[in-house]
Amino acid sequence: MNFFEITGGLGNQMFQYTFARYVESLTGQASVLYLNFYDYVKNDPALANRDFDLSKYNTDFISVKGSVGYRRLIYEPDLTDISDDYFLDFFKGYWQDKKFLETIYPSIKKELTLKDSFITDELRQISSDMQNTLSVSMHIRRTDYLHSGNFEMFTQLSPLYYEKALNILSDFVGDDIILYIFSDDPDYVAESFQFIYNYNYFLMPLRKAYQDMYLMSHTKYHIIANSSFSWWAAALSVHPESITIIPNKWFNNAPAPDICLRGWISI
Repeated sequence: MNFFEITGGLGNQMFQYTFARYVESLTGQASVLYLNFYDYVKNDPALANRDFDLSKYNTDFISVKGSVGYRRLIYEPDLTDISDDYFLDFFKGYWQDKKFLETIYPSIKKELTLKDSFITDELRQISSDMQNTLSVSMHIRRTDYLHSGNFEMFTQLSPLYYEKALNILSDFVGDDIILYIFSDDPDYVAESFQFIYNYNYFLMPLRKAYQDMYLMSHTKYHIIANSSFSWWAAALSVHPESITIIPNKWFNNAPAPDICLRGWISI
């Protein structure tokens, strides 16, 4: 077996789970998810709380907390080549690279579907409405990206990025699109995104992360933020002909992760 530390929000969890599955496919060794992070953040009020949500999906994993024994500690920046000889190794990182996804994409997409017990009648109705229109999910992540460390790390996407993305989509599918706007700062969107008033739109209420991701994955088209959360919502789209627009700049002082999937549009 090998250990994989799981940290962060739902999007990060999905990348880390995918990497664990990828290593498992190479080695034949079982993956054990290490979940100490979620107890740690709950006990530190200075940290943004995150819930472990992978158990709400059709995933199959073993998990552990506390002390574990391992052979090697492997950090993501130190890993240059993936081999098939990992055994009792402990992996720490985010693993945001499409090469870990591409070879196991069909199985991962099945596993990362929300269990029926977490899909309410309201979610089913909204998703049905989305599938009967030219629906577009637009994700605007703001509040935690304004914290000092994140503000220095992540590019702050301007309204111009989203307006340009909408213009590109309109060229492809026409002007009768319905916008479903997902944001942790809806007041900022209402004030600063004046161009949305040219469209039929819904400024979605704040829901649980797994609920928002379910809904976003059911729109026909996607305009994502520099966020693993909306990336996965687009990657798990139920529409095989979906169009996704992704920002080409994610970080202020580092290259964007190699996660622009085939057919996506980077601007």
